[in-house]
Amino acid sequence: MKGNKVILAKRELILEQGHRTYSLLRSATFSGEFHLLQAFTYLFKKFGELPTAYQDATLKPLLINDIKSLYEMDARLFRQGICPWSLLVPESPFQHAKRLAQIMIAGVGMSRLRKLRQTKTKETAHDVPEYYQRHYHWQQGGYLTESSALLYDHQVEILFKGTGAAMRRLLMGPLHAFLSQQNSSAKILEVGAGTGLAAYEVHHSFPFHSLTVSELSGPYLKQARSRLNAAGVDFIRADATALPFGVAEFDVLYTTFMFHELPRQVREAALKEFARVLRPGGLLIIVDSIQQGDVAEYSFVLEKFPQDYHEPFYKDYSLWPLDDALKRHDFVDISVTRGFFAKCVTGTKA
Repeated sequence: MKGNKVILAKRELILEQGHRTYSLLRSATFSGEFHLLQAFTYLFKKFGELPTAYQDATLKPLLINDIKSLYEMDARLFRQGICPWSLLVPESPFQHAKRLAQIMIAGVGMSRLRKLRQTKTKETAHDVPEYYQRHYHWQQGGYLTESSALLYDHQVEILFKGTGAAMRRLLMGPLHAFLSQQNSSAKILEVGAGTGLAAYEVHHSFPFHSLTVSELSGPYLKQARSRLNAAGVDFIRADATALPFGVAEFDVLYTTFMFHELPRQVREAALKEFARVLRPGGLLIIVDSIQQGDVAEYSFVLEKFPQDYHEPFYKDYSLWPLDDALKRHDFVDISVTRGFFAKCVTGTKA
């Protein structure tokens, strides 16, 4: 018995060290790519404009500690068996390098858009709202092109030094706790799924539950469908404010990094829809950016970020307490967990 405990302890230590090594290498890789992208774009500065440097050097110790804490929380998900270790298998170095080259080329165009302040896209879609037709993050075409769908996730990881995946997985803890109390397969809905990264991880972590993936962008939903290609997962193009589902149809609804992209009235309308399609006692999970007041030292970063990366509704989002919004829409038992620049807010449908 004692020998088994020693073996298990050694195994856990090896796995923990493996996660730490993987995470630090990931952060080092994407941090290097951030500086490479900045240097490359600087060569073409006469054609565009670079983001301003607003990171205070005094914040570095806090940033490092926050990233370490995030990775510790993430490691627990894998040690406890909530997430399978297969989620940490890196992609092909060739595919990674190929996409990085595409991002560097696209970066010059993004700098040009930033300099000209061209916020509205020429790409139009008659079935998406006006606020959606923008060069979000100065991406050419915003969310309306296949090229942005192919590059978006990599760009996010470069911006956040490789922590994007771990921040997104903040949803896994509360999701696991809820599903473990269910006596049968639960119906899970993701809204604003983007290219399907969260859906991929949820499906592979909880394969015995039903998953429906919804997204407004056609090109991004196409990418999500291609990424999952899994039986038992449904895909539907839908607006968060007009979900094509019945009342109390789902047990769980989650969304990641969507709310800061929406105008205030759309956020409120989306929460009203979430309350409609969730059953009483159902769980709502929202992972998104931290807000003003969450971490005083990051206040200046939150002010500058939407200016440099064209997040037109981010400032209003940062001043719109997410936990209070859930209470206004009949959610109770509100819980908030922060991990680096993200926070996970959960509530139960009353």
